[in-house]
Amino acid sequence: MKTQIHVARCILGWTLGVGLALTPSGAAGTIYVHGTEGNDAWDGLCATWNGGTCGPKRTIQAGIDVAVAGDEVSLAPVTYTGDGNRDVDFLGKAITVRSENPFDPNVVAATVVDCQANEENRHRAFNFVRAEGRSSVLAGLTIRGGCAPWTWWPGQFSGGGGAVLCVRTSPTLRSCAFLENQANWGGAVASYGGYPDPYAGGSPRIVQCVFRANGNSLPFSSGTGNAADFSGGAPVVEKTQFLENTGGIGGALAFTYSAAVVSDCVFRDNQVPDAWLGGGLAVYGGDLAAAGCEFVHNTADDYPLAYGGGVCVQGPAQVKLWDCRIRNNIAGLSYNGGGLGGGAYFENAQVTMVGCVVTGNSGVGVDSVGGAICADGNSVISLVNCAIAGNQAVSAGGAICAAGNSVISLVNCAIAGNQAVYGGALACVTLNGQPAWSELSVTNCTFTGNRASTGAALAWQLGSASISNSIIWNGLDWLGSDITGALQYSNVEGGWPDVGDIDADPLFADPGYWNKNETPEDPTDDFWIDGDYRLRPGSPCIDAGNSDAVPADVTADLAGNPRFADDPATPDTGFGTAPLVDMGAYEYMPLGDVNCDGVVNFDDINAFMLALSDPAAYAAAFPSCDRLKADCNADGVVDFDDIDPFVALLSGD
Repeated sequence: MKTQIHVARCILGWTLGVGLALTPSGAAGTIYVHGTEGNDAWDGLCATWNGGTCGPKRTIQAGIDVAVAGDEVSLAPVTYTGDGNRDVDFLGKAITVRSENPFDPNVVAATVVDCQANEENRHRAFNFVRAEGRSSVLAGLTIRGGCAPWTWWPGQFSGGGGAVLCVRTSPTLRSCAFLENQANWGGAVASYGGYPDPYAGGSPRIVQCVFRANGNSLPFSSGTGNAADFSGGAPVVEKTQFLENTGGIGGALAFTYSAAVVSDCVFRDNQVPDAWLGGGLAVYGGDLAAAGCEFVHNTADDYPLAYGGGVCVQGPAQVKLWDCRIRNNIAGLSYNGGGLGGGAYFENAQVTMVGCVVTGNSGVGVDSVGGAICADGNSVISLVNCAIAGNQAVSAGGAICAAGNSVISLVNCAIAGNQAVYGGALACVTLNGQPAWSELSVTNCTFTGNRASTGAALAWQLGSASISNSIIWNGLDWLGSDITGALQYSNVEGGWPDVGDIDADPLFADPGYWNKNETPEDPTDDFWIDGDYRLRPGSPCIDAGNSDAVPADVTADLAGNPRFADDPATPDTGFGTAPLVDMGAYEYMPLGDVNCDGVVNFDDINAFMLALSDPAAYAAAFPSCDRLKADCNADGVVDFDDIDPFVALLSGD
């Protein structure tokens, strides 16, 4: 019960302020059900028995049977078990089955559909198999203890959807908790097309739900989607938590040839201990658009290789990730195995990642590659405005490893404190004996603090690499192979003999560093403390890049500030039309540009006054800006002594 209340409170936190289109208890068109005090012989039109025929139904199925389109079946806050309360058929009706108050976490936790099933006695809660659409709704229920009944496929038995099964249907599941359900695929929820075309599934919508401790009832690795599995269709998953789901492929969620949208979801502590693909999320073909999601502490075990501790995509597939956090995931658990892509693994996929943070992920085992990301096959990977820090792989590519014939593009990315034996930040290798020749393009990126025995920043022997407008301040051993391509208009520690290159301290605002963990003689337990790689006044990287090398669609830097901003105090040493781009992932905002729009003008007055009078309010209003831009006399503090210099900057004096 404590677990149910905790989960329900999580639901309430997301529900308040969003507004659910649910009719309050007592409205017209309500059928009442009470699992202990009801009677299926009554008409269901009264919440309590009136002494005659008006009273609540006893079973959910009886309530659905008498409901008509637009009705709501309201369940009293008790536990529902046995026949009529499991294997429930929605009968194709556009109705809502809900708790008395889906907004109340205690009500949600107390309104329980308990299937009381196991592998010898298989039952699920609900079946949507009669062309139900989005107007068929489950809301505010806790569904637990389901085990998917067997379905006969040619040559085998299988069973999907331990709690809910959708066959070519598109219901809405809202504010529900799915606990401890199991199936061969889709431990809690499964959507597919059925025989003969399993990939012709519908498009269910899951909103503000929690999936916890659901699993796969097959031995080893046969099943997919320990919490939810979708085959085909265009499913939508929003504001949902996937927690501690275990077993199968795709620790929490799996899509097969779907056009899926996932937003504002959390994938935490999911794992595939007997499989090897996608500790948090697995995609087999199709399209995926994910925004604002977190993948944290998910694990893919090795069998003998593990693919994607957080995310695994096997194509052909097109994937777009916006503002996602991929943190502290692990691919591989044993030293003798190998994890490919501690954070994410992409094979034969076209992937765009924008504004993502990929940190603290690990590939474990002697053959592990791509601590943060592994790109395999014929993948095309584009990362824009991403931070990749503190990841590690035992073998190659502490941050990113490319194999096969992949194409990697990095723009406005900070890659810091990653480590591997070969290519501490970036590496290109051969996997499984397959030939490899990958292309790398790097524009306006910052490399620092990466570590490796060979190529602390880059080891790209099997492919071509071109770099521009970047800062490689990563020690004299930063390169572990020849570069087939240009390295221009970059700040390279130790120097580089190409056009526009320099060798000078970039003057980072606050450089990151390796913490020795009180054992300076043992580097194996060091951990990375990330820094601030914005440029300080006087940095040689300011206005020193090649503006023509910046992709036309890139208008902001890693902090979200304008990518082109002139510093009047710095001579232009780069190339192109002014304002010239800076080197590195961050554009320097000149003193006095307190609103960080790239210019000093009267629009900065209100921001300057806020920075002077209320630092906390300034930080909230301008989260990507440095308050020291108001330090116009450059004495290290923002105070009234900065007013006259600020006015001088405004007037151009």
